[in-house]
Amino acid sequence: MSNHRQAAAATASIAPLIVDGPLRKPISDGVTAVPAATIRPERVEWLWPDRIPRGTLTLLVGDPGLGKSLLTIDLAAQLSRGELGEAGAALLATGEDIASATVVPRLIAAGADLEQVHLVQRHLGGTESVLQLPRDASALRAQVQQTRAKLVVIDPLIAFLAGSVDSYKDQSIRGALVPLQLLAENTGAAVVAVAHLNKGQDADPLRRIAGSVGLQAAARSILLLGRDPTDPDGERGNRRLLVHVKSSLSELAPSLTYEVSGVELDDGVETARISCLGESPLGASELLASDLEPGSAMAEAMEHIRVELADGPKAAKAMFASADDAGISRETLRRAKRRLGIKSKKLDYDGGWVWAWPEPAVGAEAT
Repeated sequence: MSNHRQAAAATASIAPLIVDGPLRKPISDGVTAVPAATIRPERVEWLWPDRIPRGTLTLLVGDPGLGKSLLTIDLAAQLSRGELGEAGAALLATGEDIASATVVPRLIAAGADLEQVHLVQRHLGGTESVLQLPRDASALRAQVQQTRAKLVVIDPLIAFLAGSVDSYKDQSIRGALVPLQLLAENTGAAVVAVAHLNKGQDADPLRRIAGSVGLQAAARSILLLGRDPTDPDGERGNRRLLVHVKSSLSELAPSLTYEVSGVELDDGVETARISCLGESPLGASELLASDLEPGSAMAEAMEHIRVELADGPKAAKAMFASADDAGISRETLRRAKRRLGIKSKKLDYDGGWVWAWPEPAVGAEAT
């Protein structure tokens, strides 16, 4: 490694600055100028070395249904067993999965110490309600301190944002994330927020994260999970690729290959788990571009939709039938539909569903 890269790596390993001296004492309100000599640098502490730092926010992003929640479950299980260093507690806020039917069975399949994993619940007036950020950040922080959690998972982030938060406005999302950042800094916990990709076709992973750029800017580390483009079973395969696409505190870690597999527990409950198979030479560009290359299943499905809708809306049943005839799987067709932004709607009350291109915004110029 060159001297320049060694220096950069050493600098990258410095954690958020901790202030000694005058700022440890109560100070009056106002703007101050702090001598750099009074600021003591500290090294980063890692929950997952080089991928998930403690004391700050990490994003885990990817398309729905590919295993992001399984990966957070696996991390919580490893932490509970001490496989990430000293054994510790995890706090899970899950907005899409039922605890008894999905989360706990997955934890058991992953071999978690269930005493070390806690699920966030919020009650109001004697009934369970939804945790909301930033409103409930202080209550969440209290639970982190009480359980001494080293990992906090918000899955997905969008499910826990208050209605007043506009995730597509930079100032709004930054304001909502500040309490989470402070929670991480003040407790030393690693906060992992799960987010989805947008429907764009950009090969730049940071441009594919749904919402405002304020979300990716706030995260010190970003991990991208997707289908392994080298999976011999294609889109029906169970292999996944985890790519490190942003790190403000270290060099990017190598990509990892995972496999999702079904598990039947002793009581007959069926669930799933995700297992690491080792490192991969592939990166984000291959992960995001692989299904858009000419001749790929996704590219063919997108072109099929363009041709079928060239003359206007078409019945959903007819779209699926023509795709079947063309040898395009229905799962691929649905993914292509989402990528293109195709809308499902009814032309009349008694009619069936049709697929159609989205209508242009009022006042928008034709392109």
